[in-house]
Amino acid sequence: MNRNEENLEEFTRYLRIKNYSKSTIKSSLKVVKSYHIFSKNKSNSTICFIKNLEDKNLKQSTIKNYYYHLKIYVEYLKKIKKEELNFPKIRFEKNLKKVEILTEEEINLVYQTTESPRDRVIISLLYDLGLRVGELLNLKISEIDFKKKRVFISQTKTRKQREIPLLKSTEKSIKNYLQNREKETDYLLQGKRGKISQDVIRNTLKRLEKKSKINKRLYPHLFRHSIATHLLNKGLEIEQVSLFLGHSSIESTQIYTHVK
Repeated sequence: MNRNEENLEEFTRYLRIKNYSKSTIKSSLKVVKSYHIFSKNKSNSTICFIKNLEDKNLKQSTIKNYYYHLKIYVEYLKKIKKEELNFPKIRFEKNLKKVEILTEEEINLVYQTTESPRDRVIISLLYDLGLRVGELLNLKISEIDFKKKRVFISQTKTRKQREIPLLKSTEKSIKNYLQNREKETDYLLQGKRGKISQDVIRNTLKRLEKKSKINKRLYPHLFRHSIATHLLNKGLEIEQVSLFLGHSSIESTQIYTHVK
C-alpha cells in the first residue's frame, strides 16, 4: 500500500468520525483521488489543480464542490498529518443561490402574534426544529420523547431519518397544545379529518404575516432557511447543521454560507 492509499484510508476514518454523510465521504474520496493523480510530481499542486478545473470551463458549482472537498482534505492533512499545503483562498458568493431568511427579531415578532397553541406549535416545528412542511404534517406524538428531550423524524424527503434536540420552549408549546386538543389522533397536528393539511399551514402563515406586519412572505421553508443561517452565524459547524436539517449531502447546506 502506497502513501496515498494509506492517506485515503485514514482520511475516510477521519470523515466518519466527523459525522460526514456517506454521499459526502464518497464525493470527497473521488476528489482526493483525482487530486492525487493530478498532483504527481507537481509543486503548488492544490493551486494547479483548481486552476486546471477552471481551464476546463467547468460550471462554477462543480468547481466549488471540488474546492470544498479538497479543502476538507487539506484541513485533515494539517490537523492529523501535520502537513501544510499552499491552498488557494477562493470566494464563491456570487455563484451561490440567494436565500431569503427572517431575522431573529422577525422570528420573535411572529411568535408574539400567534393566536392559538396550534399556531405556536407550527412555528416552533418549522423554526426550532427546522422541519420541512411534509415532516411537520407527518410528525406523530409517539416520535416525541419528552423524557430524553429528542424528536425522531421518520418520514423525510431524502428518506434520511434523524433525531433533533427538543428545546424547552418547543416542549412547552407542544404540551400546551396537547392539553387543548379536542380529540386524539396519532399525528401531533390534527385537522378535521386526521392530520393537518398543507392548506391549513399556508393559511396560518398568511394570517400571521398580515398580523405581524412583516414585509416578507411567510412560507414554511423560510423558517428552515432562517434557523440554518442563524445556527451557522452562531458558530455551529456546517456538518452539524447538515445533520440537523437532514440533508443528504453537505453540499445542500452550503447555500446557507460561503466557502472561505
